[in-house]
Amino acid sequence: MIFFCILIAVVLIYLISPFFKPSKPMLKTTYRDRSQIDPIFLQDWEKQARFEKHTAKFLANMSSVEDFYNVVLARSKWHKMEASMGRKADDYDFFARQHTGEYLIKYKSNEEPDFYPDGLVLRLKKFKYIVSQFENLTKEAQKLGVNIPEPIFYDYCAARSSLKGVELAIELIEKR
Repeated sequence: MIFFCILIAVVLIYLISPFFKPSKPMLKTTYRDRSQIDPIFLQDWEKQARFEKHTAKFLANMSSVEDFYNVVLARSKWHKMEASMGRKADDYDFFARQHTGEYLIKYKSNEEPDFYPDGLVLRLKKFKYIVSQFENLTKEAQKLGVNIPEPIFYDYCAARSSLKGVELAIELIEKR
């Protein structure tokens, strides 16, 4: 009896299966054949490719400030985490105060012998450079009409708040 039921099920599946097959292949061309791409999509694709070239140039420029850029990348993860909990990633004042607190602790502890003024001035110079490079990248994206990828947005927010934190730390130390 069970054998008979299984046999009927297999025959039914075999009979109705042609109705569920696609009538023609889904995609015959590849995107490497640019003549087959919709012209509107092609423009967007070319804009994105140009933006990727600017991004590669940006990353090459960051090699000159690699240590500080790595700090920005680490802080970027913190911005993203805070944003996932409801804080705005571009709340520069909040993040800058946290960085300032870190700098003041280093200053008071004499952890780095040349932390002030040389260390903070070096940080100021490096973070200004990083922020300016991010702003150049953002301007290029606006010119091309492409969106900035989310990780770059968080990186920019981290760089901007890092710069603001250094500026605030220098201001507070000079008031003492």
